[in-house]
Parts: sequence; C-alpha cells; structure tokens
Amino acid sequence: MTATLRHAGYVVRENPVTAFAFALFFLFALCAALGPVLAPYDPLASDTAEALTGPSAAHWFGTDQLGRDILSRIVVATRLDLGIAVTSVALAFGFGTLAGLGGPAITAAG
Repeated sequence: MTATLRHAGYVVRENPVTAFAFALFFLFALCAALGPVLAPYDPLASDTAEALTGPSAAHWFGTDQLGRDILSRIVVATRLDLGIAVTSVALAFGFGTLAGLGGPAITAAG
C-alpha cells in the first residue's frame, strides 16, 4: 500500500497535467457532495425581474430566461452529472467485459 501511494505521488509530482486532472476531479466530486450547500441561490427559484442578466457580483454566471441563477444550477447539477458518468462507464466496462469473454478468439493467424 505504501509503495502504491509513493508511486501515485511520484506520478502526480512529475506530470502537471495529471495533477491538474486529479485536482479538477476532486473539485467535481466536492461539488457533487456539497452541491446544495455550496449553491448561493435556490436553483429552482424563478425571478422573472432578473431574467437573462449577464454576469455580476450577485450572479457570477448570470441568470437564465426564468431568472434562475446559472451558477447555482451548475453546482447542484454536478451530483446528477457525476452519477450518470460513473454509471455509464461502469455499464460500458461490464458489457465490454462480457463481450470480450463471450466472443470467439481472434488470432493473428486468422
């Protein structure tokens, strides 16, 4: 276990792109776990007086056509999006494994 962690640390230190990818994934996972707590506004609350406003100090990403805060909607939707992504990868892995195990072996000789 220690050797595995040491190797993982080496890979992250030596490759900044990998370190950035891990940091980004950690950010997505954090948003998924704490989404409703982090959202500055209710993602479903409409305020038609604030419809289609641009980015501002109050609404960092602006508002949509119903006046809903876009940043809040993105943060809260991360939980659903991450769940869909993990499920689709797991299904593809499972079906691919079954297809690989059940199909005839193809060799270079034909």
